[in-house]
Amino acid sequence: MQAAGYTVVVAGGDDLKRIHAEGDALRDAWVERMKKLGVDGNAALTMFKDEIAKVAAEK
Repeated sequence: MQAAGYTVVVAGGDDLKRIHAEGDALRDAWVERMKKLGVDGNAALTMFKDEIAKVAAEK
């Protein structure tokens, strides 16, 4: 990105806390929507993460 002329800023401190809080809120809302559909959202997220780890390990 820098080679292309963009300024790169690394988030930290309060910005990083806010980003994590917003991500947590999105995850929690998704899990709640899945619950209303009869799906265990937390189990689904665990499965997705496990599958991502498997694919990443293949590289």
